[in-house]
Amino acid sequence: MEVSSLLSLPEGLCVEWIKPQDADLWVGVVSVRLSSCCPLCAQASSQVHSQYQRTLRDVPCGGRKVVLRLAGRTFFCRNPDCTRKIFTERLPPFVEPWAMHKAEYEWKEYCRIMDTFAENYQQWLDYRGRGVSVE
Repeated sequence: MEVSSLLSLPEGLCVEWIKPQDADLWVGVVSVRLSSCCPLCAQASSQVHSQYQRTLRDVPCGGRKVVLRLAGRTFFCRNPDCTRKIFTERLPPFVEPWAMHKAEYEWKEYCRIMDTFAENYQQWLDYRGRGVSVE
């Protein structure tokens, strides 16, 4: 089984390296897509402007926190009518351009918080119900 499929990476993203570090598991992820579409005009571009690094949290694996080190890219928009000349490669639904967590991580974290809230709320209701006598 390929490591990329274990991390639920979409097509076009590949694992470059894996490094255990203390209680964390760091994973280097790179985009191998040949082009990306401008988010404003939707024109495809294959001309890379620059590369940058993003650090994302992922769902824990084997008791370790998983941290993804994503090598992102920016592209030139070659549409002369478009106002955006440089744009960031989009990787939805894997991760939004502004996000610090993978989308799956955010959903699981939301579910965990809601479960905790529900448990605490039920404990509070039980506590409040103890002092009330119905006569």
